[in-house]
Amino acid sequence: PGAQVQLYRTSDRTIQLAGQYELLSQKSRPLGLSVAVSIEGLSNFGLSEVPEPPPLHEFSPAVSLVLSRKLGARGAVYAVPYWVGNTRINPSAPGTEDDTLVLGLGARLRLTRTMYVVGEYNPRLAGYKGDLGSGDSSPLASFGVEWRVGGHAFQINFSNALGTTPAQVARGQQGADDWVIGFNLSRKFY
Repeated sequence: PGAQVQLYRTSDRTIQLAGQYELLSQKSRPLGLSVAVSIEGLSNFGLSEVPEPPPLHEFSPAVSLVLSRKLGARGAVYAVPYWVGNTRINPSAPGTEDDTLVLGLGARLRLTRTMYVVGEYNPRLAGYKGDLGSGDSSPLASFGVEWRVGGHAFQINFSNALGTTPAQVARGQQGADDWVIGFNLSRKFY
């Protein structure tokens, strides 16, 4: 009870292995508290050839605390401070930081029995600030609509960057000031 194991692969061939454990339940407390750890690897976790030029680091560990607060039966808010190592993949980027401290802020609102609106904002608090010429890039922000069908969750989302793993989110928006549309599918096994 309270434990999760996750395996996640993105379309750019990043693989994330993660685990999460609930330390405190909100049942008799004002907040829920979990700890999560993960490691992600580029190029199918190093199992396929690394594209040229090779990144400075292929693996990025992360540690986070997940603070949650349910708002009745329809909503929830989250605060997730987390540290991510090896976030710099461009060795010529400005600055010398290679780790990032991020504060993830999120919310979920249930509209119907199976449909939710979700959103998140991830400002970087310290460390690596991005690869753009100014030495800084915008924090990753996204919102979406999610449908739950049995153990599946289907999500259509809009974001200012393509990142979904801790290291990708910590890198922030790395290109033009554009928004993109995405689709996520997840499955929960009991």
